[in-house]
Amino acid sequence: MFRKFLTIIFAALIMTAPVYANEKYENTEKNGIIFNSDTLEDGNYYVPVQLWHAYANQESMGNTAFKENPNALVKVKDGTASIDIATNPVKVTVFYSAMENLRYTGKDGNTTYAKPIQKDTVTAYGYENDSAMQFYELEYLRIFEISVPADKSEYTAVEIKTPYTPMQLTGEWMEARLKFDWTSVVKTNDTSLTPNPISPENTTQTTSSTTETTTESTTQTTTETASEETTENAIVYSVPVEMVQAANPSVMSMGDDALDGNAVVTIKGGRAYVDINFKAVVKTGIYGHLLKMWSYPSSDKMNYDRWGDPTYEIPAEVIAVYNDYGMKYPSGDTTLSEFVKTVRIERDTLKEDHIYIRVQVDAMDGFDQAARINFDWDNAAEKQKYTYGDVNCDGKVTETDTISVLQNVLSDSFALQIQNETADWLQYADVDLDKNVTANDAALIYKKASDSTFILPCENK
Repeated sequence: MFRKFLTIIFAALIMTAPVYANEKYENTEKNGIIFNSDTLEDGNYYVPVQLWHAYANQESMGNTAFKENPNALVKVKDGTASIDIATNPVKVTVFYSAMENLRYTGKDGNTTYAKPIQKDTVTAYGYENDSAMQFYELEYLRIFEISVPADKSEYTAVEIKTPYTPMQLTGEWMEARLKFDWTSVVKTNDTSLTPNPISPENTTQTTSSTTETTTESTTQTTTETASEETTENAIVYSVPVEMVQAANPSVMSMGDDALDGNAVVTIKGGRAYVDINFKAVVKTGIYGHLLKMWSYPSSDKMNYDRWGDPTYEIPAEVIAVYNDYGMKYPSGDTTLSEFVKTVRIERDTLKEDHIYIRVQVDAMDGFDQAARINFDWDNAAEKQKYTYGDVNCDGKVTETDTISVLQNVLSDSFALQIQNETADWLQYADVDLDKNVTANDAALIYKKASDSTFILPCENK
């Protein structure tokens, strides 16, 4: 009797245990869908979702529209996942808008528009070009649905429209990615998604939010920009570099071919900020890329006792990435992945003639290499101190620069950080060369922030 009781309990546990993978399939195809162990079994689930930048590994500015509804409802049937996602209106400094539309690449490879499940209307505000603030009725996607294979893919590439915001100044769709956290999936009996109420902070525009954004920008400028010793303004140098072997500095390193041009060294406040660009190289039939880099304190020789010791080993900051083919590209594999383009090393010592580093590259997986970067200061040249479009003076062109330009256009009392830095500030903010700072400058700066390869008009003068 006891054995029969245990059998019944065991059977009940099996019936009630969540099974999220379709284990009965092994790479079988049905109606154009490949089933395998990663395919979700039929049923409904909740999974965390975020809107991420199209290329960089970070949240998109548009993720604000998802934060009040962080879980998507996934309905799986025969290997297809119908994913319902709720959104909320958002504030972006002087704008109040919402997601008007979304499109993605469907299972057939064609552009597919999200299916509206629920639409709401909001009184949004913003402006077009340099006109005064406008209020308008905007119908937006309160809940939308996309249909994709139920293969637990982490990212789905999308394009969104949010009118009258910095993201729409170019008049184009904004590229982004939906990011799903399948490690936190939960099974549910729910068949429809109920959006959470819109929070008060996303129903009105307040002065305090603009103030907070401005303060954050100023703080970032203080901590991240660079300059000469104790002076206010940055001194920026273009310095020829080479990579040599750590153990034998008279011999070039294999990694020297991966260096892409001169290093950019910015000196400010008694610190040096060293930016080094990298590119892919082919070695022994493998298309290799930099993955990570660490640097060590100043020394005449490489101290291998410091290898892996976080007390001495300082991770380089990744400040730019790019999409490229992987290691098997020479064999015809054209799969694209994201790789490191530019790293930044922060140093206490100014104008060092060499820095010891550890690098991790995909072509030598599991075998990091020590090397030395030599700096040719005899042939260094002082560069332009500021970057076109970087009106916040934090050393890079970002979406925050776009917002600052728009605030400056709308309010005479809002000063750009670049105005406090140099009397020649206009050339860095007036990127379209019309001798004024306008919404068109903001649009161009936004394109530069989204795509570092985009050439601003002022860069071609």
